[in-house]
Amino acid sequence: MGDAAVDPDIIKRTQDTLGQVINAPALTEKLLSRPPVQFLQDIVKGVVKKTDFLQGLYNDEELTPAYLKESRDNKTLFMKKLVTAVYIAVKRAPDVRVSKILAGQEADKTNLLLQALAEAINANVDNREVVRKTLQSLGESNENEEPARNQDQEQSDKRSSKGERSSKSRD
Repeated sequence: MGDAAVDPDIIKRTQDTLGQVINAPALTEKLLSRPPVQFLQDIVKGVVKKTDFLQGLYNDEELTPAYLKESRDNKTLFMKKLVTAVYIAVKRAPDVRVSKILAGQEADKTNLLLQALAEAINANVDNREVVRKTLQSLGESNENEEPARNQDQEQSDKRSSKGERSSKSRD
């Protein structure tokens, strides 16, 4: 059940396209020949950091190595979000199956996904709209915005209560 070797031209195209967008992780031939999910997560982190594309699609926990190691379901959700967002952004149907990516198979199609990711970034698509449509299609709400508002409210509440305490201590 061995997977055929990836066409070196496909790997080169991935390096040329995505390599123009991110500096890390290094897009080595070895990693692109059979991209592990951790490597793909590192690519997503690099993209978010450098371009803000996919910002808000993943929460902080989903971008930690521990999240992927926790369960296969976590890996599956992580990859479904990536595949869905990229193909919403480039307005094409995905030609890759998450199960094959997780199994380390069809690396050529995974490379095409990464090339489509670079295409989406270079197209300057509306990230908020891509994230909204992606989460909606996966049956999620944008949980990432809610906690931020709740944290802001909590911080505001803390400042208020500290202010009350400090005014009481001055009395």
